[in-house]
Amino acid sequence: MSENLPARKLGRNVAVAGKSRVFHAFWPDDAVRAGLQRWVDGAHAAAGGNATQPRNLHMTLCFIGQVADAQLPMLSALAAELPWQPIELLLDRAGWWKHNRVAWLGCSSLPAALAQSARALRQRLLENEVDFDDKPFVPHVTLLREVRPSQAWLEALKPLAPVRWTLQRPVLVLAGRDEQGACYQPLP
Repeated sequence: MSENLPARKLGRNVAVAGKSRVFHAFWPDDAVRAGLQRWVDGAHAAAGGNATQPRNLHMTLCFIGQVADAQLPMLSALAAELPWQPIELLLDRAGWWKHNRVAWLGCSSLPAALAQSARALRQRLLENEVDFDDKPFVPHVTLLREVRPSQAWLEALKPLAPVRWTLQRPVLVLAGRDEQGACYQPLP
């Protein structure tokens, strides 16, 4: 029965032969990852929930979803072909989305170059007839899932140092699962 449904109706974690679940993202280096992990640890101590594993910390630029494996080289090349200059970003503002119970770390000020890069990548996806999630781009790193934070947990995070991140070229990331749960792997 499910073979007749579009891929997006199969659910987030269903493996489909010959298909992969992917997104374009900025992948942190070890120093940035350590700074992000301090925020994950602080948020988890203050609000509980399911902490993002250190190996999975990233900033999604554009979520694509399930695609045929044959499309992976083209999708990797789309981001690589965009003109790119490193962008300085200061992650200094925590918040949460009540509707999906996600706590996040974002920026008080969105660099114009970052918003422009998100638009350029989405335009390239449209030109190549690739479906993607067209929700507005909100730069953030997911800290926790399944959380019911309050204003008090935000106060507990105020002493944490902002994370400075020089965003390099985005990469295509494969979303999968292993024995530890979600597993994100940047593709070359």
